[in-house]
Amino acid sequence: MNSLTHILQLTARESYKNLMTIILLNLTVLILLSPGVLLLHVYVAVAYLILLIGPLMLALTYETGNFDDYEKVTVKGFLKTIPKYAGKGILFGGAMCFFALIVGSAWWYHANTGSQWTFVLACFQTYFVGMIFISQLYTMPLLTQYGYTLKDSMFASVKLFIRHPLYTLGACLQLWCLAAALLFTVVGFLFLYPAIYTTMTNNLTRNVLMSDRSRDLPV
Repeated sequence: MNSLTHILQLTARESYKNLMTIILLNLTVLILLSPGVLLLHVYVAVAYLILLIGPLMLALTYETGNFDDYEKVTVKGFLKTIPKYAGKGILFGGAMCFFALIVGSAWWYHANTGSQWTFVLACFQTYFVGMIFISQLYTMPLLTQYGYTLKDSMFASVKLFIRHPLYTLGACLQLWCLAAALLFTVVGFLFLYPAIYTTMTNNLTRNVLMSDRSRDLPV
């Protein structure tokens, strides 16, 4: 199995070669999400973002997975892919947002009570949900690139995390560091990170599936 350094270099090379495509894809995502941020009532906006973020990220994962196949990736193709993953994206995105809401509500409750027990509970829930998010690192590539069902891709992602815990944790750390670096320039984060994230998760998933220990996963 290739090292994380190799995967990072591969992702950087693919991102550089497809830089304009990445910018255009991320700009399209921003345009589609902007009504939920700028125009809608707060509760409607949250529901809009929850419903749309999953299908957009799955479509982005599918399109960026074609970078290494020398297929032409276009905004038009990206827009056509979104309906294909609408149902699965809403379910997956909704599940991830639900877990994020658990953490947010725990810290909100602690801020209002100031209790030591609520602090411990919030820390535990943050750890628990963090592990869930990390364990789902491979879900979107498995779903879009390898023909898994949503349920199978989520369980297979957990299985890959259990088999490669240090590798998965290191990959998440790299993705978080990249996000932190790009956050220094907000525009850079918005126009680069989503597609670079999906490009790297595609490469990470391909890498772990090539290892001998992962060949018995159902496809």
